Amino acid sequence: MTTANQHQNAERTPPRTSTVLATAIGLVAAGALFGQTTDLWTPAALGVTGILSLSACFELAARSGASTQRGFLLGVLTIPVGIGFIGGILGTTIVLVGSQFPVPTSPMISVAILRILGGLSILIGCTITLFGLVLGRRNTLSESSLKTYTKTAFVTASAPVLLGLGLFARVALAGRPGATQSLFGQLLDQAVRVVVAPTPARLHLGSFLFVLTVAGASVVLFLRQIPVADLLAGGGRRLTPESASRLQRLLQVVVSATALLFVPAIILETVVSPAQLEASLGPGLVGAIQALTTAGFLRVLLFGLTAVTLGWVAIDSVLAQFLQSESDRQRWFGPFVAGGLLTVTAALSATRAFNLVFRQATGRLPTSLGAEVQRRVLPVISVYGETAVIVLLAGVFVALAGLIGATFWFAVSFGYLTDEGAGFSLASGGLFLAAVGAVIGGAPTWLVLGALVASLVVWDIGTFGTKLGREVGTGETRSLELLHASATVFVGFLAAVAAFGLFKLAPTSTTPSPTTTLALACLGVGIVALSLAIRD
Repeated sequence: MTTANQHQNAERTPPRTSTVLATAIGLVAAGALFGQTTDLWTPAALGVTGILSLSACFELAARSGASTQRGFLLGVLTIPVGIGFIGGILGTTIVLVGSQFPVPTSPMISVAILRILGGLSILIGCTITLFGLVLGRRNTLSESSLKTYTKTAFVTASAPVLLGLGLFARVALAGRPGATQSLFGQLLDQAVRVVVAPTPARLHLGSFLFVLTVAGASVVLFLRQIPVADLLAGGGRRLTPESASRLQRLLQVVVSATALLFVPAIILETVVSPAQLEASLGPGLVGAIQALTTAGFLRVLLFGLTAVTLGWVAIDSVLAQFLQSESDRQRWFGPFVAGGLLTVTAALSATRAFNLVFRQATGRLPTSLGAEVQRRVLPVISVYGETAVIVLLAGVFVALAGLIGATFWFAVSFGYLTDEGAGFSLASGGLFLAAVGAVIGGAPTWLVLGALVASLVVWDIGTFGTKLGREVGTGETRSLELLHASATVFVGFLAAVAAFGLFKLAPTSTTPSPTTTLALACLGVGIVALSLAIRD
C-alpha cells in the first residue's frame, strides 16, 4: 500500500477510544440478545463466517493496485460470503421450525410462526451488528471498492452458473422423461406463463409491475453507463447532461415505486380471490387493469427493451475490458479462475455434499414436513442429477454475494450510506432488529430497553468518533471522546430507567407482554433520540 493510501486510510479510521467503546457496548448487547436463543450455534457460525468474509472482501477491495493474485483471493473470499448468508438464514429457519412444530392446537400455529420470526430477527440483527462494528473500525465503504467487489463476485459466479444452467438445459432439451413433470420444470413453466403470457383469469398486476421494474432498472443502468447526451447531440436539439440526469432521476423514482409495489400486489392477488377484487374495485376498473397488465404486445415490448439495453451494456462492458490496460484485464482473470475452481470442487463433491446437507436439513424438520420436502426435491435430483443442482446452487450463492455488494454500492452511490460512521449505523440497526426479535420472543423488558439504548449509544459514539477523526485526526482526543460517551450513556440510562419506572408504577393496568414491552421500548428510544437531538 502506498504512503498516500496509508495517509488516506488514517484519515478515514475513527479514533481508538470511540471505536473500542462502541464495539464493546455493541458486542455486549448483541451477546445478551443472542443468549435468548437456543441451539443456533451452527447457523450463527455460518453467518459470522459470511460476515467476516464480507468485511475482508471490502478491506481487500479498498486497497489500491490490481493483480491476478489479489483478484483470485478476492474471488475466493466471495464464496463463503454467499454460503454464510444463505446457510445462516436457512439453517436458523430449519432449526426454529423443527423446535416449534408440530403444535398441539391450531391457534398455536401463529404463535410458533412469531417465535420463528423472532429468533430469525435476533440472529440476523446480531450478525449485522458484528459486521457493522468490524466495518466501523476500518471505515472502508467507498463507491470504487464496492464496485470492484461486486464485479469480482459476479465474475466468480459466472462459471458455475453458466455450467449449471447448461446441465439443466441439456436435460430439458434432450426430452428426458420427467423433466417437464419435475418441480423445476413445473415452476419454470408456471413462471414463463405468468410473466410472459398471463391469462385474463386474474389481475396479474404483480407480474406486470415486476416486468416493468426489470425493464426500468435495465434502462437506468443503460443511462448510467452509456453517454446518452452525446449520442443524441446534433440536429439543433441537444440533450444536455442536466436533462439526462433529470430523466435518470425520474426513472429511478418510477423503478423504486414499482419495486416496492410488485410484492404487495402479488400477495394481494394471492390472498384475495378475483371475485372479491371485482366486487371491491368494480368490473370496469378490474377490466381496465387486466387489459393493461395482460397485454401481450406491451410485455413483449418491455422484454425487448430489457434485452436491448442489457445487451448494449454487456457489449460495452466487454469492449471496455479489451480496451483497458493489461493490468486491468488481469484483475478479472483471477476471479474467473476462482470461479472455475469452485465449479470443479462443486462437481466433484456434489453427491456427498447433497446427501450431507439434505440429510441434516430434513432430519431437523418435523417428520411430516421432512417427508414433504423429500417428495418435492428428490424427483428433481433424479431427473437432473446432483451435479447440476449443486453446481448451479454454488454459482447462485456467489451471485448472491454480488447482490449484497450491489446493494451497498447502490446505497453509497445515491447517498443512503456515507463513509461517516456507516458501519456503526449498520450496527445500530442490527441491534434494533435483534431487540425487536427479542420482544417477539418474550425477552425481559430490561433487556429489550437496554439493547435499544445500546443501539443508539453505539450509533452516537461511533459516528461522533468518525467525524472527530476526520476533522482533527486520531491524536490526543481521548478526553473529548470519553466525555461525549459518558454523556450519551448517561442520557440512555436515564431514558431506560424512566421507561421501566413507568411500567412498574402501573402494575394494575399494565401486564408484562410483548406489546407493552415494545411500547416501552419505543418510548425509551424516543426519549434518547430527543435528548441527543437537543444536545447536538
